[in-house]
Amino acid sequence: MKRFLTLLLFTSLALFSAEDRVRVVSLSPALTELVCRLGQEALLVGRSSACDFPRAILRVPVAGAFGRPNPEAVIALKPTHLFADVLADPSAAELFRPAGIRVILKPCRNPAEYMEWVELAGKELNCEGRARAEIARVRRGLEEAGRKYPPGSGPSVLCLIRGNPPVAAGSGSFPDALIRLAGLRNVAGDAGREYFTPSAEWLLAHQADILLLPGFPEEHVAAFRKDRVWSCFRAVRNGRIVSGMDPDLLLRPGPRMTDGIRLLAERCHNRKGN
Repeated sequence: MKRFLTLLLFTSLALFSAEDRVRVVSLSPALTELVCRLGQEALLVGRSSACDFPRAILRVPVAGAFGRPNPEAVIALKPTHLFADVLADPSAAELFRPAGIRVILKPCRNPAEYMEWVELAGKELNCEGRARAEIARVRRGLEEAGRKYPPGSGPSVLCLIRGNPPVAAGSGSFPDALIRLAGLRNVAGDAGREYFTPSAEWLLAHQADILLLPGFPEEHVAAFRKDRVWSCFRAVRNGRIVSGMDPDLLLRPGPRMTDGIRLLAERCHNRKGN
């Protein structure tokens, strides 16, 4: 298998030339959205199976899963660039470099890192003007949120990204950043982990005003209200469960983050849940 991949890689090298137009495979939904936001969707020749926005990119061939490239599929698409914010196996990047593919592997976990990616993508995709405009747009959105919702001015929140077993968004996670930017307080913000499974004891000791369940089906939300442990959680007891939000707005560190902050603030400040 290794010999086959090596042969495939070096054979494909002859197919590229310095004059070829930029061709991008993106293995991150956030970065795929970024390429499109910069008006360069025509340069996308491959995506991960998780990349699903904007809807038009669904016609772009799949070249692997989120952070997990399919080497044969990637090489067959003849990209000049491979974008990823994380790789399940970082050494996989070395498979593509001998073929002349520029592999850009860089975290995108918060607004600051997103803007670093915008600047980088602008240079790589030859659209630096659009990149500067996107950075300015995001900064304006963050500044506007800061003025309207000062830090810590809103209720406390516990955000779950999965329900069984529960997985909470802790310190350093993207939802944690948006919660803070929306003027809310994340009760898991001092957990020391980006994501973790809270115990029943932890939940009882870290009561929140609002339980945030982005993307949870209504039947799962109803189950929280009936659960023996969760019914002791203040937010559930008081009926302050916020659900029905597009999870990508809170979980995907891409161009729509300002929409996520705005929606989160609207749903949580001085509001009851559903």
